Amino acid sequence: MSCQADCEDAKDVLDELQKNRLYLLFIERQCAEHVKVLKDNEVKISQQQDEMRNTIDAHCERVINIIRQHQAKLHSKVNTVADEDMRQVKTKMAELSLFQNQIEGSLALASSVSHSRSKAEVKRVAQQIYDQNKLLKEKDALKHHPVSPRSFKFIPNDKFIKGVTDDMTSPLGILELGLTGKESPESTVQLPVTPSIESDTPCSVTPSTITPNTLPCNPTHSCHQQPATTVSQGDKAQPNVGPGKQEMCTIRPKATIVQEFNARSKSDANDPWIAGVAIAKDSTMLVTDFNNHKIKVFKKSGNLIYEWSGDGGHHLDHPWDISCGQDGNIAVASTGNDSLFILDSTFQVKKSLVAPKCRGVVWLSQNELAFVGDSTKAVTLVNINGAKLKTIAIDSQGNQLFDHPWFLTKTRKNVIVVSDNGKYCMCGLTLEGDVVFRYGRKGSGEGEEMSEPRGVCVDKLGNIMVADWVTHRVHLVSPDGKFIRDLVTKDDGLQYPRGIEVDSDGHLVVTECKGKIQIFKYRD
Repeated sequence: MSCQADCEDAKDVLDELQKNRLYLLFIERQCAEHVKVLKDNEVKISQQQDEMRNTIDAHCERVINIIRQHQAKLHSKVNTVADEDMRQVKTKMAELSLFQNQIEGSLALASSVSHSRSKAEVKRVAQQIYDQNKLLKEKDALKHHPVSPRSFKFIPNDKFIKGVTDDMTSPLGILELGLTGKESPESTVQLPVTPSIESDTPCSVTPSTITPNTLPCNPTHSCHQQPATTVSQGDKAQPNVGPGKQEMCTIRPKATIVQEFNARSKSDANDPWIAGVAIAKDSTMLVTDFNNHKIKVFKKSGNLIYEWSGDGGHHLDHPWDISCGQDGNIAVASTGNDSLFILDSTFQVKKSLVAPKCRGVVWLSQNELAFVGDSTKAVTLVNINGAKLKTIAIDSQGNQLFDHPWFLTKTRKNVIVVSDNGKYCMCGLTLEGDVVFRYGRKGSGEGEEMSEPRGVCVDKLGNIMVADWVTHRVHLVSPDGKFIRDLVTKDDGLQYPRGIEVDSDGHLVVTECKGKIQIFKYRD
């Protein structure tokens, strides 16, 4: 009996021991899992720390560049005022110097009269001195006493300074921590935001796409700048588009180069191939680099401001043309991935539209735009949300309008002008699809003959310009589609022109395939 009881006690002890062993194994596994999670957290924290530090550094560098841009603008304004006042001072000094020389001449003439001279000679000299004095009196260089130069002073923008100094805990942005645990398995961090800086606040660039040459630009980009008119499906263009009452100007007999530079940047992997070009309100220049899959922004001087190639979810693939709306929204045709991206002024993607082989693009109004493509062989009108409004592909007789439409622009009369590489021509259309004019025919001679038409643009006077790739020419065409003259040719240094646009100074900007950008003065 005693032996049996002992065996049962031993069995109970063994059972209890096994239970404890299993529990310890369970605890051991849990500890190992927690250690693994904690090690993963160490890696995540370290990565997040590096990422946030890099993001903050990039953001601060962006703010520094913003301040430097404003500093340069202020210096420029100061230099302009000082130079103007200095010119006035030098002009006045030159007048007085001439006045002094005339006085000295009169005095010398008076001193030359002696008692030995005849009375007639004395009277002649006296009359001569009288005439000179009369002339001096009429000029009267001393009539106005020199005034002190204009005083000018710098008034700091205290709103920005006050915003930084009053809240030094977050002068540049806020680090917002997400929840941990079951409520939110992964922490989230809100990236810093650009501080408020008044007047021409440059736009932000996604930190992930920043390159060594990347700097902010003005947010009010207005590429392919259009007049302040609202365009809708009901707005009809006039069949005969004439200049009407417009500012007087003279087309120069020969265009002259005022600026030339190459669009190559340090981050380029390939030779630049510049396709489209657009001009912003602040005179900066936006171009699409087809080979390097970028948008590049340049100052008028040719200095690169920044580059943009996409964000985490979108990327440019062989971008062709670019255009911006009046509110700063940007449309860029990404031919390689059949996309049309609509970006806001900070280069954040607002909308990605499916646009097979999209090439040329232009804003028609704040909420509507048009694009052309090789696949559709049509002009497609869409709104800013991507809804298709109209497709223009055939004329009133049922004939196909286009073969290879590559570029387009819009006139003040809401005429859409399309260059067609396949039909060697340029076509003007109303928003309803009515043909206003056709210009061009196949050939490489003079006049309206074209081999491969490319970029098109319109100047202030309503004149249309079209680039011919093979003949190295830019044609100047009247608003109703009549040849005026060759504006720029190979003799002017032009080679394989592609994108064209008129800048804020009324100069013609021409891009070439190997990255060269030339700016021509063609009118006074």
